[in-house]
Amino acid sequence: MPITTSASTTSKQTDVEAFRRLATNRTIDATSSPRHIGMMKQHLLLAAIFIGAVPAAATPAMPVTITEGVYVEGAWLRAAESGSELFLVVNNTSDTAIDLTGIGVAGMAGRIISPDGSRDSISIPFHAELYMTEKGLRVAVPATFQPAQTIPVTIATTGGTTATIEAVVLGDDAELPDHHDYQH
Repeated sequence: MPITTSASTTSKQTDVEAFRRLATNRTIDATSSPRHIGMMKQHLLLAAIFIGAVPAAATPAMPVTITEGVYVEGAWLRAAESGSELFLVVNNTSDTAIDLTGIGVAGMAGRIISPDGSRDSISIPFHAELYMTEKGLRVAVPATFQPAQTIPVTIATTGGTTATIEAVVLGDDAELPDHHDYQH
């Protein structure tokens, strides 16, 4: 006897109907191979994520423009000795250097730290990428957050430009977010 899958209803009625058509057209029976069953499970999971039935918290945030040609992404936080540490990727594809003069996390001022001490700002040359790491540049935050939370991060530059991005709080064993590659 075949086993037919179906989707539950959600508020996105048209997507749900499309998902149901996909699910009901797929039948698993005793002659189905394990590979076929595994592929169907992957397709159903992707469809469920697409219609919003499963949260897609692990997907990286899209880059946020700080100023023309300067993008920030891959923001994440992790618990540290005295609070949390913030990590970002900033791409400067413009023809001018830019200085990050302040980074605020959830309304608190972050302290920029590097292997050789604290800094007031970070200068990013033109056509360059800043990739913050646990042993390199990072931002100390005097608060702790729960894994899987998203926390607003505001970045200020010389000239008064600001941008806000959401940073995800990662647990100790979580995989680090990936980032886009730009032509520098």
